[in-house]
Amino acid sequence: MGELMKDKNGRDIELIFDEDDLSCEAKYEGKRLGIFRFTELDSDDSTTLLMTHCHLEDQPGFTDCGIGTLIIMLVVETGYTVFARRHDGMKRSDGSHLTGDAPVFVESLIKKGLIKYV
Repeated sequence: MGELMKDKNGRDIELIFDEDDLSCEAKYEGKRLGIFRFTELDSDDSTTLLMTHCHLEDQPGFTDCGIGTLIIMLVVETGYTVFARRHDGMKRSDGSHLTGDAPVFVESLIKKGLIKYV
């Protein structure tokens, strides 16, 4: 069982953060909504993560509901510092490039002070 958090529509979203594989899965009523993945950044601190994959489209009707922000909040509350790459149009093999709505999402997280640019 993971953490239960409410999305913008008042739905109980289960967030399961796996510190072994550095991923956080989102579920609603047992159905997977998607997953965020992270990798450790090269630093002296093993709690520094780079956001590499952000995917919440497994079920319709769950995007733009604050679930991605809840995931980042949970990871940060767990003691990690999260970074993202700036949107530069380059595709990266590690998945850390921003596509779709991700540039706007990352900017909102930066403004809220939840993540930083690497």
